[in-house]
Amino acid sequence: MHLCGACQSLRPHLRRYSNEYETVRDDFVVHQWHWLDMMRSLDEGCFICSLMWTNLTFGNDLEDLELLRPASYCIAGVNEESPDRLANAWIRFYSEFHPKQRHGMELLKELRCFSLSSDARLRFQLEVEKQASTVQALHTAREWLRKCTSTHERCNYTSDKHFYPTRLLDLNSGKPDPRLLVTQDHALSEPYATLSHCWGTKPVLRLLMGNIGGFKDSIPRLSLPRTFQDAVDTSLKLGFRYLWIDSLCIVQDSPEDWSYEAAQMEKVYRNSSLNLSAAGASNSTEGLYFVRDPKRVGPPPECPSFRNFDWRNDRTGDQDPTWHMIDEAFWERICLRSPLFSRAWVFQERLLAKRVLHFGKEQLFWECRTDDCCETFPDGLPNTVKDTTFLVSKFAYDQFHGRLFSKAALAGRLQKVRNHDMKAKIELFWQNMVTDYTECKLSHMGDKLIALAGLAKDFSGLIHAEVGPDSDYLAGTWSTHLPHALLWRCETIGSRPPYRAPSWSWAAPEGMITWDNNRWNQAFTYTARILHAEVEPVDHGNYFSQVKGGFIRIRGPVWKLIWSGNPHRWVVYATPIHEDSDGTSDAQVKESDLDMNAVMQWFPDERYDVHTEDWSELYGMRIVRYEDPSIETHCMLILIPDPDGKPNAYRRVGIGFSGPGLENSCWSDSKGVETEIFIL
Repeated sequence: MHLCGACQSLRPHLRRYSNEYETVRDDFVVHQWHWLDMMRSLDEGCFICSLMWTNLTFGNDLEDLELLRPASYCIAGVNEESPDRLANAWIRFYSEFHPKQRHGMELLKELRCFSLSSDARLRFQLEVEKQASTVQALHTAREWLRKCTSTHERCNYTSDKHFYPTRLLDLNSGKPDPRLLVTQDHALSEPYATLSHCWGTKPVLRLLMGNIGGFKDSIPRLSLPRTFQDAVDTSLKLGFRYLWIDSLCIVQDSPEDWSYEAAQMEKVYRNSSLNLSAAGASNSTEGLYFVRDPKRVGPPPECPSFRNFDWRNDRTGDQDPTWHMIDEAFWERICLRSPLFSRAWVFQERLLAKRVLHFGKEQLFWECRTDDCCETFPDGLPNTVKDTTFLVSKFAYDQFHGRLFSKAALAGRLQKVRNHDMKAKIELFWQNMVTDYTECKLSHMGDKLIALAGLAKDFSGLIHAEVGPDSDYLAGTWSTHLPHALLWRCETIGSRPPYRAPSWSWAAPEGMITWDNNRWNQAFTYTARILHAEVEPVDHGNYFSQVKGGFIRIRGPVWKLIWSGNPHRWVVYATPIHEDSDGTSDAQVKESDLDMNAVMQWFPDERYDVHTEDWSELYGMRIVRYEDPSIETHCMLILIPDPDGKPNAYRRVGIGFSGPGLENSCWSDSKGVETEIFIL
């Protein structure tokens, strides 16, 4: 891979740092004087500039680039105190101005530098062919599969060796075309593969009540969309006779069959021997294979900045190793930023499958419970490049599922609770999975709980083994995680969807969900207590699927709240609830009681119409009080009375936090009225 002159001239600007976060603005140097210079380097095939251009134009209009200041900046260094300096040599690139931000934009998250001597697994594939469907690419995929099935003990474990989906495609029945097979009618012993794909907006061939008889005879190969044809051919070449594709193995116009098969999804993917992932295709007509630029798949370029830096590889003793560079977002850029991974259903398919072969637009990727590989690195990715797109990577999920709880195996914020007990680790891991999941999209909003049901079923075994058999699954939440599990908030809000979960469940609103996680490193006190919680499933007894009702009975201190009335500043003010001599509460607000310093930020659960909502009765029940006033001192659920008028019942409309320095006597325990309520 080629580097332009600007990128080759970085060596004099290399710095040593005691850690990666002590860098200062004065250390930045000009990389390219204008984005037009970057375009010229791009035309020359510069590795670094092409990466920056991809990031620069992702989600931005080209016209916006005119607003950029005419320069990009970089900083490079080595973390001297890192136990593995080979994994902590880096280069970062920024622009000084970005049209949608007031500060510098990170053009390239991080270039990590490594040497082949740092990891015995590392080997480059020197030549890659232009067409991914060629003999070489399939030979590489076949070798990954062979190695995994023959040497990876963890990947070959299965809890149900005799499970088969209700229906499979038989690809080698003696006829030229595949046919639909009802598995209970046959004594099967061979493994099967599955396919993850984007349906897209174009109509595709589907299994229906009216064609199921014909499909059992044969499915004309030419009637299949390109992705399905490629999946059939690839499955056969990799040694699989049977293939499962959702649109061809689930009766799409039968709600009963769809509901039953959705409940089986965890078993379908967990017991599949290989999941084919159509990562590069936005619909079923684009296929698995793409014409690609071999130069973008070949060995990463050498890094001129780190040559002759006068220090040696501590691990091998090599003086002046040859350095290569690769962007830290390698997985994200080539594979996980693809349309497929925005699908909520695919989120669980990827985590449940023991092996996944991704067909990206640039190259093939391999994931299993033991290895991460690609065509550039056929024997394994460098340790500096891992899946950082999601809080919970597939590798971390597989390790967690296998009860291997080493620090290296756990992704993202899980490391923050490394000193806590197993229950806390499991809770945070589940929350991180939900955060990742809620960033994905659903074609049918009612599928919110169903599309996660497979993971929930799979996870229930771990919950029951490590936490206890009395942990119930309640519309996306585990009963043993209450009350903290109630403290979620919507990072992105949408309009109110049709009912699919109680208002206290993260599955009720639209948008990405995160949790208040200050408690992992701060002293806190729960001020509310769960007395009872239950949900009513649509399918009797199936608590992992859709629900049609539910409630929690909870006791805690309640405040009457007043909204600021400003739709651009969502804050509420606390006011005491007066108790009459007979013990009843007087919720009427007295203006003299309103303390403007008793303010709390309100994070709404949905996009409310401030002109039509009635918030004359707004309440807050405090769930947590933190002991450290430098962080949020209180966290409470913001509630309104049940719109249907059920007595002593409320619906959640948001979550509130009082920020640092906003401690006020109005929030003291004596000012909140201890109350027992139902939240629906």
